[in-house]
Amino acid sequence: MNPLALTGLLGVSLAVIAHLISRRRFDVVQWGAMQFLNPARKTRRKLKLEELLLMLIRMSMIALLVMAVTRPWLPSGLFSGYRSMGSRAIVLVIDGSNSMTRGDGLNTLHQNAKRRAAEFLETLGPGDSVSVIDARDQPRLVVESPLQDLQLVKKAIDAIPDAGGSIDVRTSVEQAIAVLSKSSASAREIVLLTDRQRAGWDAADDASWARIEDLMTFPTIKPRFWSIDVSQHLAPVRQNIAIGKIELPRDLTVPGFPVRLNTRIHNSGADDRDTDIRLLLNGQPLAEHTQKIRIPGQSAASVEFEVRLNQVGTQVLSVAASAADDAIQADDVSHCAIVVTTALPVLLVNGRPSLDPFERETFFVETALGASEETPWISAKTVDQHDVTRADIDRAAMVILADVVSLPEGIASYLAEYASRGNGIFISPGPQTNSDNFQELFGATGLLAGVKLDRLREAPPDDTRRVHVDQNSLQTGWLSRFRSDTARSFLTASYEKWWLSLLTEPIPNPLFSATNSSDPPDATDETSIDLSPTLTDPDEVNPRPNVLISLTTGDPLLLQCSHGEGNVLLFNSSLTRQWNNLPTTADFVPFLYEAVLQSASSRIRHNVEVGAPLMASAPPQTDNISVDLSLAGFVDPSREFHAAEAPKGNEVGDPSTFLLSRTWLPGVYDFVRSSPDATGAEVLSDDRLDRFVVNYDHAEDDFTELTADDRGRLRVNDRVRFVDNVLELAKSMYGDESRTELWAILIFLFPCFLLLELFVTRRLIRSGYSQTADKTN
Repeated sequence: MNPLALTGLLGVSLAVIAHLISRRRFDVVQWGAMQFLNPARKTRRKLKLEELLLMLIRMSMIALLVMAVTRPWLPSGLFSGYRSMGSRAIVLVIDGSNSMTRGDGLNTLHQNAKRRAAEFLETLGPGDSVSVIDARDQPRLVVESPLQDLQLVKKAIDAIPDAGGSIDVRTSVEQAIAVLSKSSASAREIVLLTDRQRAGWDAADDASWARIEDLMTFPTIKPRFWSIDVSQHLAPVRQNIAIGKIELPRDLTVPGFPVRLNTRIHNSGADDRDTDIRLLLNGQPLAEHTQKIRIPGQSAASVEFEVRLNQVGTQVLSVAASAADDAIQADDVSHCAIVVTTALPVLLVNGRPSLDPFERETFFVETALGASEETPWISAKTVDQHDVTRADIDRAAMVILADVVSLPEGIASYLAEYASRGNGIFISPGPQTNSDNFQELFGATGLLAGVKLDRLREAPPDDTRRVHVDQNSLQTGWLSRFRSDTARSFLTASYEKWWLSLLTEPIPNPLFSATNSSDPPDATDETSIDLSPTLTDPDEVNPRPNVLISLTTGDPLLLQCSHGEGNVLLFNSSLTRQWNNLPTTADFVPFLYEAVLQSASSRIRHNVEVGAPLMASAPPQTDNISVDLSLAGFVDPSREFHAAEAPKGNEVGDPSTFLLSRTWLPGVYDFVRSSPDATGAEVLSDDRLDRFVVNYDHAEDDFTELTADDRGRLRVNDRVRFVDNVLELAKSMYGDESRTELWAILIFLFPCFLLLELFVTRRLIRSGYSQTADKTN
């Protein structure tokens, strides 16, 4: 088990060296009487053999000690009945997915799994050690280092939160193998306590399971993987309704602006099901937002809601099904978070300066964004292209560039940096634009890497062949409202001229290679996340742009490009009436608002996947309100409080950003100013500063059970050994024990060789030389 210790065998040479040194050479002096003292030739030969035997015994003693340290073992054979005092390392993996919330009226499967785990601990010996993994989308080490104190392990198992989300069996097994690879135990076991659900195993993916096999054979001692079915007493799931992930067009909106959300409702039963679907706001049902839908058996149906939110702050919207008779109720609700903000600051950069406002390239945009009366949704500021400053850009959540062909020195590069920090930019080339200045401003800086303006195109002069937006191209969520009716003005607006943009292959972002980073990131610090606005990998590239809207000619009209953490929208026609009549239609205002909110929301990340970090910003300080955030943190769905971490790059004590580096439970998280009381009471609204939603993999909504073929695949090469209960596990685990550690035998042989060495040495001294003296006399 410790092959590197075999280098200690070099110590065997010490006995040889000692033997050679003891053979000292003397000057020979011829003396006549000396011939009577020379021992006989036979006696000398016997002395040499005994000296050689003594050297071999000493060499064997050193070799025995080295071999004992290396801990050799045999899989079977002559010593298979011998049991040494070798320890056993075990990793208990407890399934924490939605299906484990199913119960028999008394306990859930998850509770039964924790009890079976505690029962299994009773079968272990005093030298055995145990680690525990809570297996979900992202497995979590509950007991990181294997413990021999089984009482502490039991307490850790009892403290595991209730089941929820999905499970990735292979990821959990990989983490268990990593734990066992650090162990020195002679027997290593992985025990999964789960149900019969097929989701999470991915049994058909032979390549991934072959990788698990390779990982298991990498350690000196191959772990064995056991799976206990804790659902033996329950019938298969016959009826269940599950709410899928809620799809939002964006995470940001303004008061009173319509927000559309949709999701899929899954019916695992064989029969059709009539179900009431409700929309909730912060846990409270919204009036007139209930739909009754019919879901076919073994199928799914879509549901859509439109809601206007008026309260400023982060709001949690939930879609819930009224299905009290469901086998599994943990999946009867799904959540999403949306940030409601007022007066979103937008900077308009006018590319055609003029004293006449009607002649400005931003005139129609200014009019559209300023249409809100009492409570403005957007606070727009207009500057000419030669007057833009960094301060103007920093104050805005989004920048609109209308036919901009020139900018002050350094502003183009600063716009690229601004976008990489998670802000939005909307670019509209117009009559003044040409390919060269476009490339200089937006291509060379990496802002629109992968896009090249080729030439202007014009619509045919024939009125019967007018160019419009292709309705079939409006597939993106935030544009869905414009494809609902063919008579909408957004679809009937005609385009006379537009730029033809060519999509090239993604190219390296200049911001990455230009970043001066002399110190490599600390890979060992798992809790530090770099919030630097630019990245440091010179090999990083901007993703290929997406075409969001196409014209009936097939040419792209609106493209979306990712740049760092932000989004860039490129509208290939003018925002005035020169090239199209969209600015005079009723849909121009909602289109601009949708585009602004979509781009600005790229920095708002309140809906994340399991495992992703949460980043909250401190509320703005005012003269009248001072918020002490020294104890701020996050409360997860199990109501456990996690102290906020300082992101990498923030100065000590800087309260601007708060971080939770890893999320492992799906559901709603609260960012609070301090920890709630120890009773786990509900977080008070006055203490809640922000809210987030963590989503899980909804493949868990499929409750198909493992088939005989699935189990057969998983049993190949002893990948998985399936057992029904703890007694069968203990019998199989200990009954199959064929590993034999030999270190105890080697340690026992050492004193035997030591006694032999003493005996040979004594004989050599008392017998060999005395015989020589007797014969000479």
